[in-house]
Amino acid sequence: MNFKYSAVLLVTLMIISLTFVCCTKDSDLSNDVTVNQLPYLTISSTNSNKWTKSDMQAYGEAFKRLKINKTNGVYETQFVSGSQVNISEVLFNQIKELIYKSSKISNIYSNSSTPRLKTPGENSGSTTDCVQQAIWLCMSSYGSSSSYDSVNSWATSEYGNNGINGTQNFTDACDHFLNGQRVTIYPDSFNGTMGYPAYGTIIVVIRNPNNPSDGHAGILNFCLNGAVFYTDKDGQKPAILDNVVCAYQAWGCESGF
Repeated sequence: MNFKYSAVLLVTLMIISLTFVCCTKDSDLSNDVTVNQLPYLTISSTNSNKWTKSDMQAYGEAFKRLKINKTNGVYETQFVSGSQVNISEVLFNQIKELIYKSSKISNIYSNSSTPRLKTPGENSGSTTDCVQQAIWLCMSSYGSSSSYDSVNSWATSEYGNNGINGTQNFTDACDHFLNGQRVTIYPDSFNGTMGYPAYGTIIVVIRNPNNPSDGHAGILNFCLNGAVFYTDKDGQKPAILDNVVCAYQAWGCESGF
């Protein structure tokens, strides 16, 4: 074989090999740490209502590793497999599904809109009650003895059987029962602390990922790396931060409740 041709071929193969190695290495990095140095993350169940605090922490950390970006209203990640960032494929697919649903919602509604609020499984024509439930849970955490029925009766008398629909109605209802104010939730809110925020309980309205025309309300647990974890009467649920339509921070009950 010609020496010059062999040398050129050898150099070419070295460049191709180096490029492949560098690209592979780069795709497996998260915050400049190689994948083998990252703790392995997984969840105990695909049902978020059964998640433990460790599951929620794993979800939030995985969310950070996958570096979720939003471009032209679409959420995306450069990674195509959980193994690239040392997380289980079960956990990867859970986040991938949330990204897909949230992108559909983002393309249908702007952040300023407030969908009709419903409890999951609620039949058409019955009273919308998820905000009332969240307000009652919030009141109970401050020692109120008021029943859920009393909160629901007031909301029904004020807004009818369609329940609390608009952002202003949401704020007015919270103001009626609670001492507090509307707030904005940021990605680094509460620094990932578990449990209710120390300075007040926060009620959030989040678009329903399964039906973009509906919204749902619950009590915020914590925000971590762009993921939001909130609780309703049925348990813990995850959401993407941009799906939070509005939030109300309470630090006590109004007198008489």
